[in-house]
Amino acid sequence: MKVILEKILADFKRDRNPTENTMLAFRGAVTRFIEHAQAKGRATLDEITREDVVEYLNGIQARTSSKKVFDHWITLFFNRALEGGHRKEKMPTIGYRGPADVPRATLKGFTAAELRTMMGREGNLPVRDRAIFNLLVRRPMRIGELVAMKVADVDIENGTLTVVRSKNRNPRVLSIPQEAMEGMKQLTNHGKKPEDSVFGLGPRSMQETVNAIIQRLGVKRNGRSAHAFRHTVIVNMLRSLKLDPAVIGELAGNTPKTIYDHYSKVSLDDTRRASQELDRLFAAGIKEG
Repeated sequence: MKVILEKILADFKRDRNPTENTMLAFRGAVTRFIEHAQAKGRATLDEITREDVVEYLNGIQARTSSKKVFDHWITLFFNRALEGGHRKEKMPTIGYRGPADVPRATLKGFTAAELRTMMGREGNLPVRDRAIFNLLVRRPMRIGELVAMKVADVDIENGTLTVVRSKNRNPRVLSIPQEAMEGMKQLTNHGKKPEDSVFGLGPRSMQETVNAIIQRLGVKRNGRSAHAFRHTVIVNMLRSLKLDPAVIGELAGNTPKTIYDHYSKVSLDDTRRASQELDRLFAAGIKEG
């Protein structure tokens, strides 16, 4: 794909005679996106979708205005790739609008069966990934909170961690799951300074790491991101444990209203059980009344 990019850049320079800065912006934006696509296993331009582009733009650290500029260069690249015969079909209009333009997965969380599958295989994960997995699967944490976590935020002696940079800007304290304790000990030792990152990963790298963990543990992502863990934890606290939304909001860094509005919907397991009951009803024969 990078060979195709260089050819398109050469044609673009011949046709438009752009400034050097314009050429650098074009090359830089598209090169980084190509690397993202290849990391996802996209081998050709035809395998890349609009959702891949939006996922990339949402994953990079930049202002929305800057992301829209990247959108412009990536769109130009695909249009020229189509004209040059490097892609068979036109890329659907990307039209990036901002963080709200997140590709929505059909599935929001994980089923009980998927959780059992992952937990049964977590022993095969390396130390860092196992700690990340157990924090996500057992606590209502966000990806950004793991990325921002510093060594000073972890209190191994008391078995707690402080989420300093939360979405609502209010810090909160969570207990460290026993399953993550050994990993957190290792990740916060070995001469690390208090201001050092616990996991050493940026937003994009953390998301890719979590995606790889899900797949390595034998569960298909089906469009789900790391947020599926948080969704599952909160839904279980709300529906299975029947905890007060105010308590859940305190643990999750949300208001009780947000917890109710966004997580009080039925779970995947609920809909699956309903479908099974309906199938049994039809199999037994529907009766009047």
